Amino acid sequence: MIVACGWSADAVGPDALRLVDAVSSLAVGEVACGAPLRGLRRAVLGPRLMGGCEAVEVRRHGDEAGLWLELAHDGWSRPYHLRHERRLFLNTRIDELRGEDRLTPMGDGAAAQAARRFIGFTIRFHLHPSVRASLARDGQSVLLQAGETGWRLRSDARETSVESSIHFQDGRARHSQQVVLRGQARQDAGAKVRWKLAMADAGA
Repeated sequence: MIVACGWSADAVGPDALRLVDAVSSLAVGEVACGAPLRGLRRAVLGPRLMGGCEAVEVRRHGDEAGLWLELAHDGWSRPYHLRHERRLFLNTRIDELRGEDRLTPMGDGAAAQAARRFIGFTIRFHLHPSVRASLARDGQSVLLQAGETGWRLRSDARETSVESSIHFQDGRARHSQQVVLRGQARQDAGAKVRWKLAMADAGA
């Protein structure tokens, strides 16, 4: 139901579809997290991304209630001195996924402490072409229709929208949609967005 744009070497698509805006994750500001190789290096090494994350953390644990995933990377440390942390909790009893995306200041660098400016960020959920999305009247939740089943994605983000996207399947492009959550992070304080995906019958 929630996917990435699905770029591959067989897909005839621009390199921008390999960057963070093309996956279901968080992006900060206008700077890409990593960049595709070009020229001779690309010809020799293939379609790789360089200059992205240096440190990635993944922790997984579970109990009777469900499964926890705690993820983090430093891909936004150079341009913004921020670290992205994502916590996911899958409640296997009621088929509910809770998430929290957090941006936290990195280190005690003068740049991070002095720059008390706000930086825009987006959290994207790219949808499979078979899923249709519609924004609820409250402007804070989105109804996802996958066949006969309805799901509701709700968050405490500052702004929620449904926008066009693209999904490559077997190397061919198909029109799709994406749910976009927007907010502002202060460089010396960070930000947090909580969201929940649950069956529509169960509320949100």
